[in-house]
Order: sequence, then structure tokens, then C-alpha cells
Amino acid sequence: MDIASLEVRVTECVALHDVLVATVDAQWKVRYLGQLIDERVLLTDVWVREGSDWRVVRRHSSPVPSGITIG
Repeated sequence: MDIASLEVRVTECVALHDVLVATVDAQWKVRYLGQLIDERVLLTDVWVREGSDWRVVRRHSSPVPSGITIG
């Protein structure tokens, strides 16, 4: 798989001490088995701070139908 383009926009972010929940509007184009795939998804990421580092512990994604505007 080869990434042709990637656009990521954080639309909302809530921080609660050592936990952060982010809503992300992402669109990417990838080449896979000779075909170009254009996909847009809405992600919800849950980040947890461990010492001075942050890591994603959960992610949910849903496809965004074409023509839909997000926040």
C-alpha cells in the first residue's frame, strides 16, 4: 500500500487529566494492488498519558458519506 495523500483535521478535543479524547476528520488516498482508493472517515481516538508520553489506547472510525460536512 502506498499513501498518495493524507489530510487530517482535529474537530474536537477534550482533555481530562491524563486522558484525552479527540474527534478527527481524516481523508486519504492510497494505492493498493494497482487501484487508487479515496476514503474519508471520522475517527474518535482515546489517548492516555504514561509519564511524559501519550499513546492511543482506543480508536473508532466510521466512513463519512460523500457530500457530508463535518463541524
